Amino acid sequence: MTGIVDNAVRRAIALQRLLAGTVRRGRGRAREVEQEVIAITMATPPTQSIGRLQASERSLRGAIRVGLEAMVNEGADELGEMVDIEVAREGRAVGTSRPLTNQGKAAAFAAAHDGRTMREWADAAIRSVQVRTLRAFRQILIGRSPENVAGSLRGKIANYTLAGHDVTMRTVGAGIWAWGREWVWRAHPEIDRVQWLSVLDGRTSDVCLSLHGTVFPVGEGARPPAHPRCRSTVIPLYVGQTPQQTESFDTWIRNQPQEVVTEILGAQRASMLDRLPAMSASSFFREDGTRYTLQEFNDLFPGLG
Repeated sequence: MTGIVDNAVRRAIALQRLLAGTVRRGRGRAREVEQEVIAITMATPPTQSIGRLQASERSLRGAIRVGLEAMVNEGADELGEMVDIEVAREGRAVGTSRPLTNQGKAAAFAAAHDGRTMREWADAAIRSVQVRTLRAFRQILIGRSPENVAGSLRGKIANYTLAGHDVTMRTVGAGIWAWGREWVWRAHPEIDRVQWLSVLDGRTSDVCLSLHGTVFPVGEGARPPAHPRCRSTVIPLYVGQTPQQTESFDTWIRNQPQEVVTEILGAQRASMLDRLPAMSASSFFREDGTRYTLQEFNDLFPGLG
């Protein structure tokens, strides 16, 4: 890779570390949620009637929602500060000063990142924690004591809560970071395209493998995050500038040990790639980055399977 590409990938990885710090600072809130859930569970009288559990279930749902929403709001404040810093840094890098307005920041938070707004990611995390908590809580109906159920939840609720917060912050944070950089690029008269760069290793997703090196007009096409915890990034390209030379997915995967190729593509696809030197590994993917099933691939390319 060139220095520009290396630097862009390093910054994308550094961003994930910053977001991990934001998540860690939510641990106190996660523990508070767990303590509240355990207190409500312990205070619930033994019963075999779902109707008698409903008041406690409403309290559990409410405690989880209030706690996670507080975590998200505190995280959003950190993301807002982060994007301000990134916009100023990117402005200096490309020679265009365009401070992020309140309206622009609101648009960044309202935008969909990997198909969901921040509110939608938070709601999904809240529902997930609620469902997992109530699944355990309802074991009171089959004779487990509230104390026993509370003991089974101890240590788990905080982890469930923190995991949901992690997905929200990392996904939305990556999206807002990318949104802020492009806010600057749109004001630059010579920046007309962006190029997608993925971290190529055994953890790279199918969609990021397929998008690596792709060029899009400013304001159009795919942008990171492509999925939760996405490590991909984009770099600006100036009018007339040749896209950065990157190691293609085909070249990269053919230089990997066979066990790595098998881990990424699966045994049958890895075997096909090994015995067909002229075959492109990109053939296994649709234009949107999703992978063909083996049956679909065999229908498209009879005799290769």
